[in-house]
Amino acid sequence: MNEIQYYSAFKPLPAEIRARLWQKGHPFLFQHEKPSDTIVICLHGYTAAPFETRPIADASFNLGLDVAAPLLPGHGFAMEEDQKEKLSTLMKEEDMFESVRNEIRIAREQYENVYIYGQSMGGILALSMAGERLVDACATTATDHSLLQPL
Repeated sequence: MNEIQYYSAFKPLPAEIRARLWQKGHPFLFQHEKPSDTIVICLHGYTAAPFETRPIADASFNLGLDVAAPLLPGHGFAMEEDQKEKLSTLMKEEDMFESVRNEIRIAREQYENVYIYGQSMGGILALSMAGERLVDACATTATDHSLLQPL
């Protein structure tokens, strides 16, 4: 399997990538000082970035939940040329799903409960992960149901 180019909220962003991303494109991880047993993985929409999920991330964190917002494959680049090139060479649809599965696997190593939230395309990914029973709870906003395929 090829390595999927997404940027986990759980890992430091490489300096060479950090310099190429839009500042609001950086993945983020909010963790409480007192360890939480629950995390919410927040997924952004198509051509968007983790910043898009910030209102839900902040509300979840204020409720005592930890929050992780990865940067999905092909997204978040500051230069339009980089963004177009990355999105046009996005490997396969399955790679987008696998990047989210990977983020869930990392979260499961640290948390008893893994919740997921997705905006737009992120909502489709979140619903798919719930359908695979990989998460304990799921919420979405602005999910385009016409993009969902029957199971």
